[in-house]
Order: sequence, then structure tokens, then C-alpha cells
Amino acid sequence: MDFIKTSYRLQKQNAVNMKAISIKNPYANLIVLGLKPLEIRSKPTKYRGDILICASKSNVYWADVHNPAIIIHSPMSDLFKNSGKAIGIATITDCRPMTEADEAKAFCKYEPGLFAYVLDNPRQITPFDVCGNLGLFNVYCDCTITPYREGKPF
Repeated sequence: MDFIKTSYRLQKQNAVNMKAISIKNPYANLIVLGLKPLEIRSKPTKYRGDILICASKSNVYWADVHNPAIIIHSPMSDLFKNSGKAIGIATITDCRPMTEADEAKAFCKYEPGLFAYVLDNPRQITPFDVCGNLGLFNVYCDCTITPYREGKPF
């Protein structure tokens, strides 16, 4: 029993608390690849800073994707990889009401009352399992998250 408690304490010492957001694929992968700089939500956020991008376990059907031109940028199968995992980090730099001009960058149709989270500096990381949640949530993760450097998406 003491071994389990000690092991858990050691893991916590090397872990950092990081804000995270769950996003369905292909949108999560598009954000990490730098092709989707806006995430649209029904509620605003005051949070600014780095956020862990988590690909939710359920995906969006291709029929629901509002910008099928994304297929040109990456093979379809690559955009649906790593569901249920943390796949990248981006920086939320702003949150503002969505405008009609945001449709192309957000890959969704304009609706009044929605908010655009502006995402900058997307970085791929080595994917790891995460239990997602609604809205922004906290994830304890090893502070030695390593950048993904293979030269191709995931």
C-alpha cells in the first residue's frame, strides 16, 4: 500500500495542471495542424493562455463538415486519428462574438450568440490518453510533454 501512495506522489511531483478542451475530429486535428484558428462555442471564456487540445472519442461525420476543401490538405484518415487523446497545444489569445466572416476559419456556419475562441501557436505533441469533458477542464500531465517531430500529421 505504501508503494502505491509513494508512486502516486512521485507522479504528481512531475505533473503540471493544464487547461484542456475536447474537440471532435477532424476539427481537433485541423487546429493542431494550424488550419482552423477559431473554435466556436456557445459560452465565452475569460481564460487566456496555453490549452491542451484533446480529440474527443466521437468524431464528426463528413457530411457535417462545412468546408470539405480540408481533404486537400491532409488525407481523410489522418484527420480522424488519435480519438480520445490529447494531440496538441494551442494558445487562446482572445474570445469574441462570432461573425459571419468567421465561417471559413471556423469550419461552421454563423449563428448569432456563439463565441469564437481565437487559437494561435498550435503545436503537435506526442498523443496520450485523456478522459475528456465538456467546456474547459483541467488535466494533470507530465511536464515533459514532447513535441511530435515526425514531419507528418500524427
